[in-house]
Amino acid sequence: RTIWQKMTDIFWDMRNFLDMPAQTAGGKALSCLSGKTALYRREILVPKMNFFLNENILGRKKESGEDKCFTRLVQQEGWKTYYQSSAVIYSSAAPGFDQFIRQRIRWARNSHNSDFQSLWSGWVWKCPYLAFSMIDRFISVFTLLLGPIFLTLAIIENQWGLAISIVILWFVGRTIKIFPHLRRNPKDFLMLPIYLGVSFLMALTRLYALVTIRDQHFIRGIRKVSASRIKKIKDYFLTAEMIAGIFIFALTLR
Repeated sequence: RTIWQKMTDIFWDMRNFLDMPAQTAGGKALSCLSGKTALYRREILVPKMNFFLNENILGRKKESGEDKCFTRLVQQEGWKTYYQSSAVIYSSAAPGFDQFIRQRIRWARNSHNSDFQSLWSGWVWKCPYLAFSMIDRFISVFTLLLGPIFLTLAIIENQWGLAISIVILWFVGRTIKIFPHLRRNPKDFLMLPIYLGVSFLMALTRLYALVTIRDQHFIRGIRKVSASRIKKIKDYFLTAEMIAGIFIFALTLR
């Protein structure tokens, strides 16, 4: 397997062995019933097909995110969702970096959109643990970037003790976070530095996904929707502005 397939394996492992069981135990409400693994009662979904087929985001028709949409529609009517730990599902993961990044950006856009709708409509507040998970996931888009910024400032100011402490804290924290996966796959300890770097990369992709939340990049047969070069430059510039804002905020905390 490639590095990017290994990263996906770690992310999926933590989602299926920690996040989903915790959300089930915390309120029988899940953030997303993944399309690869979900089973629904037919009579629950059929009345929702018209909304699903015509869902739009800020005036633009959606082309992806069906699993998040179905999960939201089902739960906002009061249906309970469960994680079945005994189920075994085999799936594939994007082997290349470009595919990996595009996939993560698309998933992040769908996640932002669905979470915003759930929080705005109000039904999710009846499920405190799920609401907390959504808010935490959104806030972490910004807070995860503070670490690299503080490390950069420490290096610039020759505060090597602080810089080393930050790096050690990262490794200890990430090891604790994915320890259940590492216990099942001890060889993946060697992947820890890569996983650490990819974690910060994911924060950038989620920030970019927030900026481009209306974009619909999804392959349908031979048709592919892609943004113009000028629009991409604007999106990159706006993302850079947000990163600069986080950097300025970090400076005020010193």
